[in-house]
Amino acid sequence: MDFGSPTKLDLARRLGAALGFLVAGEGGDVTLWTGSKSRAFRGPGSVPGLLEAMAGEPGSGRPADALVRIGGRGLIVVASDFWDEGLDAAMSAAAGAGHPLTLIHLLAREEMDPTTRGRVRIADSEESGAVTRYIADEEVARYRELLEEHVRGWRAWAVKREASYVRCASDAPFEEVCLIYLRGEGVLE
Repeated sequence: MDFGSPTKLDLARRLGAALGFLVAGEGGDVTLWTGSKSRAFRGPGSVPGLLEAMAGEPGSGRPADALVRIGGRGLIVVASDFWDEGLDAAMSAAAGAGHPLTLIHLLAREEMDPTTRGRVRIADSEESGAVTRYIADEEVARYRELLEEHVRGWRAWAVKREASYVRCASDAPFEEVCLIYLRGEGVLE
C-alpha cells in the first residue's frame, strides 16, 4: 500500500479518517483494525483520538489477520489494493457472519498506467526480493490484462456477496472519491 504518488496508504488513511469522523461524530462506534491491533472509538469525544490513530504508524500484520478477529455485527470497510493472500477467505468469512462489506479498491496511477520501459530493477516493497527485467510493450500489455483480471475478480467477488465496491486511483481528488464514488455506491448519503 505504500506505493504511488500519493501512496495508496495515504488515501486509505484519509478515507478511514473521514468515514470514522462521520460515524463517531454522529455518536456511533468505530473500531480501527490495523494488522494485529484494534482500537475502539465511541462518540464525538473520541474523534481526536481516531484522527491521531489514523495518522500514526501503520500496524504490523496482514489485513486478513485483522478481519478474522472482528466480532459482532457491523459494516466493515476494507480499503486495500487487494493483493494480500488470504484476504478473500477472511472477507468471505466476515460476509458469511452477516457483516455488510464495502471494498475500496485502491490502485496507484503508476499501477494503472505503467510508463516504465527498458531494462529495470523491480523491488518488492513488502518483501525483500528484487529482479532485473527488460520491459517492452508486450510485457506492459500482459500486465494490464492481469491487472484488469484482478479488478474484475474483486468486483465479481463483491457482487456475489452483495458488497459495495469502489475502485479508485490514489491520486484521485479526495472530494471526488467521497462525493462521487462512495456516494454513488451508497456508502455515504
